[in-house]
Amino acid sequence: FFFNDTATTEIYTEQIVGSVRCVQETVSEVPNAFELLKEEMDSDETAVRINAIHRLRVVGTLIGAEQIKNTLLPYLDSLIKKEDDEVLFAIASELVQLQPLLGGNSVILLSMLENLSSVEETVVREQAFKSILHLCKNLSDAEIQNHIVPLVLRMAGGDWFTSRVSAVNIIPSIYPRAGPHKEKIRQKFLELCNEE
Repeated sequence: FFFNDTATTEIYTEQIVGSVRCVQETVSEVPNAFELLKEEMDSDETAVRINAIHRLRVVGTLIGAEQIKNTLLPYLDSLIKKEDDEVLFAIASELVQLQPLLGGNSVILLSMLENLSSVEETVVREQAFKSILHLCKNLSDAEIQNHIVPLVLRMAGGDWFTSRVSAVNIIPSIYPRAGPHKEKIRQKFLELCNEE
């Protein structure tokens, strides 16, 4: 802006600087998205916790990939042992929504989905292995062979039937992309099918 006199210029400059300070103060008062999520997850109401989980993508977008990896995922992982099945189902559903935000590093979601694939509640298990299969669509053959095949073999060798059932459901989808591991996967599949 160009003004003819110095007094007018100073007035407008002060107004602009004041507006910037006001915006800065307002932004600093906005709570961190992750802290809001944690606060909602502390609620006694299951519906509030489920709704909080359904906003994972928004939270992830606001905090960025580094904070997703370093803060959000470890926090969500800590919830698996203590949350209600309804909340675990929401976590299993919504984790895949973080995949585009992780910049090609979506394999870090697999550990948590593997844990969810082993829980006792059937609908949670099913959603977890469906989410693993969804992630697989965007993984390279090398990532399938280096990350998914070992995951499936661990699940297939689990002590509890829950992880073995999930492994049986994942194997047919990854088999064509398993490369040199096809024979091992086929044998494990046949072994699991013959279990009672």
